[in-house]
Amino acid sequence: MPGLALGQHAHGNPTFCWSPEQEPNSEIRTHSAARGSGEGRRSATIVTLEPNELFAPIHNRMAMILPASDYDAWLSPDTDPDQALQLVHEWDPSEFEAYEVSTYVNNARNEGPTCLEPLSPAPES
Repeated sequence: MPGLALGQHAHGNPTFCWSPEQEPNSEIRTHSAARGSGEGRRSATIVTLEPNELFAPIHNRMAMILPASDYDAWLSPDTDPDQALQLVHEWDPSEFEAYEVSTYVNNARNEGPTCLEPLSPAPES
């Protein structure tokens, strides 16, 4: 699922994580449509890894993030499992920024810039 950022929520307030220098990337998810009585249901699974040092204080795992340049290889039926595993790597924590946001973001009906506003001002460098 392509995106420019991801959210983590485990301890305390939700955290917005993004990479200001990166092109859109994706959290890696698998999708399926389950058939039961009536309409099919869609589901998704997020592939997770051990967290890097930026994510570790936020959550005990992090989503696998795939750069756009690797989409075709990841999705190709010609990519064998060993090749796919070579696409899995830990991101350098210095490539990301993270800050806490309000629990306002926890309600799926809430949208817009308010969801991404820092909970407290960023420290001055």
